[in-house]
Amino acid sequence: MTKLGSDSFRNFLLIFCIFILSLENHGNIRFILCIPPVIYFIFYAFYVNFNKATLTAYIKLFLFLILISVISYLGGLSYKENMKAYSLSDFFYATSFKLLIVYFAVNTLNNKKNNLVLILNKVLAIHVTLFFVQFILVYTSGYYLDFLEPFTAETSRYTWGVSVPVIGATYRPTGFFNEPSTYLSIVFSLLCVKYYFTGFLTKVDRLVILSLFLSLSFASIAIAVIFLVLINLKGKKIYRYLPPITVIILLIIPVVIDLYVMRTSGSYDALGIRYRLFDIAISQSWLEIMFGNGPVGVPDALSYLFRSDTISWTKEGVAAINDNGLAFFLFLKFGVIGIIAIIYCVFSRGQGMLRPLCLMLLFLTKIKFTSAVFIFILFLILITDREKSDGL
Repeated sequence: MTKLGSDSFRNFLLIFCIFILSLENHGNIRFILCIPPVIYFIFYAFYVNFNKATLTAYIKLFLFLILISVISYLGGLSYKENMKAYSLSDFFYATSFKLLIVYFAVNTLNNKKNNLVLILNKVLAIHVTLFFVQFILVYTSGYYLDFLEPFTAETSRYTWGVSVPVIGATYRPTGFFNEPSTYLSIVFSLLCVKYYFTGFLTKVDRLVILSLFLSLSFASIAIAVIFLVLINLKGKKIYRYLPPITVIILLIIPVVIDLYVMRTSGSYDALGIRYRLFDIAISQSWLEIMFGNGPVGVPDALSYLFRSDTISWTKEGVAAINDNGLAFFLFLKFGVIGIIAIIYCVFSRGQGMLRPLCLMLLFLTKIKFTSAVFIFILFLILITDREKSDGL
């Protein structure tokens, strides 16, 4: 028992806060729910524990935020501001606010790996439990329990018009999110950072991986397969798990083929519009390729899409800038230099090669670099202490 309550109470507040932060599609209004826990975290920081490593990480991230904002404001390097509704001040103040919330939450972890693992496990358990509630309900009754529409008026995209023999209509549960790829970007990212610190999978983790397959998302299935292969490459485990992995791959090949045909036929060519986006990116000047377009900038060839609310990106034959994954998005924003910096940050924290490699898979998802979850992950990476077995 501390001056500010028990460990279980503090962990409950952390679980609640991180869960709310993970609800990416529920809008900024959700941050109001974080105010009571954050007030507690602030008192905890000043009266119980003030962690220097967490403060150092905050200073580093905030200085980086100031640096890229100043360069963007001055129009330095190849940075620009051409996203219309998303201004530099919007980016700076919103990201600063998220940084502050995440700082006090991470500080309350007290640099203890066991606390982090417990909290991430509970948050993942909430997400995957509600996913399977949706899955069971929609396949048994046809009714989809939407956890997004009542709060945002946006209907989750769980239907896709594909039927298979025996089962009939198939569905793509989305959890608390608007589509399976967003579920992947948040839930899988939390799983990756958890594995980064533990090196093993719990029952909840296995259910999360299973949910990625059941979401019937091409990206989710592909990334889940890569993750399973990577974590079983070590020692003799590859021989033990190779047969079931092979069976899983063989079972999903027909689904993948159907997905490929569906997403490249008709008026919607999902792969074609992504290739078009990639082609625009590599056609930039060498300065833009090296340093990117800045936090509120995009290639000039895409700027007209941000100046109009009526133009359809798909009809223009180009994917949204985050549809090719976070790594590509960071390349557009910060260029080759940004990609090298993030790779160095992940691989220089003394966790071997396998765990950082698995963590890098989250850069294949569509998670936003300004999302609270990604900022949370950056904090955790920066405070990693290679010398402490029980600490972060």
